[in-house]
Amino acid sequence: EYRRQRQMCIRDRGKLIGGSFYMVFTSIHEVMIHSEDSADPRKLKEVLAETVEETTPEEDFLTYYVYHYNAETGQFSYY
Repeated sequence: EYRRQRQMCIRDRGKLIGGSFYMVFTSIHEVMIHSEDSADPRKLKEVLAETVEETTPEEDFLTYYVYHYNAETGQFSYY
């Protein structure tokens, strides 16, 4: 049930944004979501690294990956 709810939530974000998007987890508490049309994953990765190094406590660190959700396929990939 949880997995189905999570998938529905992700699809809803895609509809709100108008398509595919990137997710940047700056900590275990926060995620930034950017439209694929207006974001560069390389730049997002740079911003993520800077944010983690400057402001994220070690115990709140989650990942250095930038995730991409493809609204057409419903699949995730990461950079």
